[in-house]
Amino acid sequence: MDCGESYINYRCENCGNLRRVHTTCKKRTCSICAKIRSRNLVNAYLPIAESFQWACFLTLTLKGMPYGDVGEQLDRILVLFCKLRRRKIWKAEKGIYNIEILKRGEKSWYVHLHALIDSKWMDQKALSKAWFDLTGDSYIVDIRRIKGGRRKALSEVLKYQTKMWELSEDDKIFVEEIFKGRRFVGSFGIQKPEKPKLKKLICKMCGGNLELFEDPYHRRSGEDWRNSYQDSS
Repeated sequence: MDCGESYINYRCENCGNLRRVHTTCKKRTCSICAKIRSRNLVNAYLPIAESFQWACFLTLTLKGMPYGDVGEQLDRILVLFCKLRRRKIWKAEKGIYNIEILKRGEKSWYVHLHALIDSKWMDQKALSKAWFDLTGDSYIVDIRRIKGGRRKALSEVLKYQTKMWELSEDDKIFVEEIFKGRRFVGSFGIQKPEKPKLKKLICKMCGGNLELFEDPYHRRSGEDWRNSYQDSS
């Protein structure tokens, strides 16, 4: 069953009206879930990004690695990014970042870190040298001033973790496995936004509260479907 095709039923506690609420699969390689996740993150971080006085877009890359080493590289780039921020060359006190992996060829994967940072100025050559000193094999660094609105820049940072449309079914299984238990979005120097609360479902017939209607035929086994809905309306 495709993402969004399964659903659960809610029933109004006042009038008994039934309402169907579609669920999503929440997979990292699902284009529907990726769009929802990205939109929610952008909305949450946008007020913080708009407070940046000198917004810059930063990209750090790691040298391509064989198929089985991607998980190690995902953990490695976070450690190296933390070390880079302790270098004298680093001139940014606040930032929001996200990790992306790309597949190139049959057995090569590339790990990138994209960030929106608040920095008046950083020398790109010196930053590239510091990155090479830390990684030992990677020097490609890009930093540029944001000229447009913060939303567009933040959307670029907080987009999907991989280009799922370029992956085979076997690749998607592999990616889901290495993504499991790992956090890809983070920040430094700022207070993290609170997670948005699930909106209360209201009956459109009478305005009463909707409660879960125990219908086992529309549950998705193995998932917390009570907290994974999209309103079908």
